[in-house]
Amino acid sequence: GYDFGILMKQIDLPALDKPEKALITVSLGKKEIHASQIFTPAKKWRFYITPRVHNDVGYTTVQPNVNELDTRNFDRVLNLLGKYPNYQYDFEDTHLVENYLNSRTKPWHEKFYKYAKQGRVANNVLYLNLLTGLCSGEELYRATYEAYKLHILHGTSFDFADLTDVPSSTWFLPTLLNDVGVHYFTEGSNQSRGSILQHSELNEMSPFYWEGMNGAKVMMWYSRTYFQLSQLIYPGGLSDRPNPNYEVLNITLPQFLTRYRRKNYAPDAVMVYGAYVENVIIPQDGDMPLINKWNQNHAYPKLIMATDDDYFRYISQHFKNDLPTYRGGGGAYWEDGAASTAKTTKMNRLTKKLLPMAQTAAGISSILSPRYKYKTDEFSDIWKNILFYDEHTWGSYRSVSQPDRDAVKRQWQIKENYAVQADMQTRDMLTRSLSRLSHLFEVEGDRVFVYNFQPWERTNPVQIELNDGRYMVDLKTNRPVKYEILTEKEGFRKILFLAKDIPAMGYKEYAIRSLKNVPNEIHESQNKPGLTAGNSWYKLTIDGQTGGIKSLIDKETGEQLVDQNGKYSLNEYLYVSGGEGTKIIRGDNKDVPPATNLMVYHPSSAEIIKNLSTPIGQVIVVETKAKNTPAIRITYQLYNDIKRIDIRDEIVKDSTLDKEAIYFAFPFNAKKPQMAYQVQNGWVQPTKDLLPGADLDWFTTRNLVKVDDSNYTMVLST
Repeated sequence: GYDFGILMKQIDLPALDKPEKALITVSLGKKEIHASQIFTPAKKWRFYITPRVHNDVGYTTVQPNVNELDTRNFDRVLNLLGKYPNYQYDFEDTHLVENYLNSRTKPWHEKFYKYAKQGRVANNVLYLNLLTGLCSGEELYRATYEAYKLHILHGTSFDFADLTDVPSSTWFLPTLLNDVGVHYFTEGSNQSRGSILQHSELNEMSPFYWEGMNGAKVMMWYSRTYFQLSQLIYPGGLSDRPNPNYEVLNITLPQFLTRYRRKNYAPDAVMVYGAYVENVIIPQDGDMPLINKWNQNHAYPKLIMATDDDYFRYISQHFKNDLPTYRGGGGAYWEDGAASTAKTTKMNRLTKKLLPMAQTAAGISSILSPRYKYKTDEFSDIWKNILFYDEHTWGSYRSVSQPDRDAVKRQWQIKENYAVQADMQTRDMLTRSLSRLSHLFEVEGDRVFVYNFQPWERTNPVQIELNDGRYMVDLKTNRPVKYEILTEKEGFRKILFLAKDIPAMGYKEYAIRSLKNVPNEIHESQNKPGLTAGNSWYKLTIDGQTGGIKSLIDKETGEQLVDQNGKYSLNEYLYVSGGEGTKIIRGDNKDVPPATNLMVYHPSSAEIIKNLSTPIGQVIVVETKAKNTPAIRITYQLYNDIKRIDIRDEIVKDSTLDKEAIYFAFPFNAKKPQMAYQVQNGWVQPTKDLLPGADLDWFTTRNLVKVDDSNYTMVLST
């Protein structure tokens, strides 16, 4: 029948260096109770607060608005640095610095450089918050160029890298950062649809060493979120509350430490990563009065405004030999966003392959003829456009709920334009660079030069256009070049031929000659009946229902390469719907049942459009259709002189706002399969080369996926 209340009182204690006997007296009225015990002081914890505003290039509003907001925040940071001697700040990416310098006059530049040289303001060495699984190796190196230029010219920081909002990173990152001289890395993750820290203890074990596949290591902190100062000082953890709350801080600091107050946790310092959510304005006082009040009232925990490298330097000085090491990649939790804009993503992927060729050709031509200017700035601008497309913001926050708003459409137009511009600029630079290189040679008549910028000899199919009555001659053999006619238009043909034995880092020259009647054996094709194709290496059989490959025999070994007991044919198109409101959409929502009820739809009624035997091989074209996909056109190309099959899939899909996905299945047949996919500097086997909690739902490859089966390997090149 009694209601007992609980009285809690905070007691101030001296900051002891070792355990001492403590006497406790409790008085109630005239009664006193005495007790004593050994009091063991806690660690003298240090909270390194690394403030930053999360930079989404878009998402909350159109990109130009974000860029202007970023400059106003930059102004406020410089003012806070002048007002509070203990204030420090991290700019989340180098683009923020570049954007500011391009928007302000010289006096403001000098103000920033002054604080940067003092180490009170620092910037991430990466140009943007990138989806690193989408990036090429060259692209990621390029992402550090702007920061290094500022470092060399103006003494700004080049000490740490961070990725904010992005849940996981490619395994190439430790290698990349070591290569450019950076040894600290922080991931301020977003666990919505990226639950690596819900399925691991990487946060609790931070800081740790993240080891790349070549043994290179970076010291890493894996943060559970990216606006942790707001979570500590605002009721509810939101950064748009009007007043930071000292009483909230009294509660949240001990809660924050709960993960690290254990015997096997060596450091006495933790990182509080970030201060504010996407694209918000920094408070006028930067929350400094509250932080100063805490430090005036407490010896420990001590709150230290810091840059990321301040924290890591402290750990390196005191605990570098006490940290665990983890190997493996993080998977690609958010890279699936790029599949929602697949056509443009394909364009950007191809640009990354063409641009290094343009740079190589430009470099060689400048070496051979110094009058040719190597266009460093132009190449740099193209890489920046590529990076902006692979930046992690994929659409407006309203893109799902209100896709027809003008602001939503404009955000996508701006993002898409980065890829379009990079594509146009790259093709322009490639054409000019190859033209310069080719005009260094003296030739008679019309010539085709086929270049190979790889360090090994290659034989590869090449497409060109030939006028009627013209044909090609291999000048090495002085024999006509056989080709397949792809299309014939008014007065010309688009052809496909095999450029054979192109030297490593070299070229091969073909002559274009005229003949009133080009011999038929150079280009004539013959119709073949049935669903099969073959050459010296393969026998291929098409599935008449799906248009996929139901059988693929390697003639050299007799191996069947397609799983005959699987659900799908090889390269079978699959349309998948469903999943709305389930964990496949929001894996962090514990109230949602796990069942997804996905519906998988197969193609129907495949039709062979053509089956041709050509002078260079055999080609089969199949058309079929599936749910919401009225047209699917598949081309299978086999070659007489290359042991490979080229597959081209073209689809026309109806528009829908329902949840959907498209897959092409590749059920390779293997008795003891070992699957691996290629990242920027090597291979990842998902069964052993991933960090704890890494994404197992999908992966991104730069180029190749392979299945090893004993001494036999099947390779899919994208």
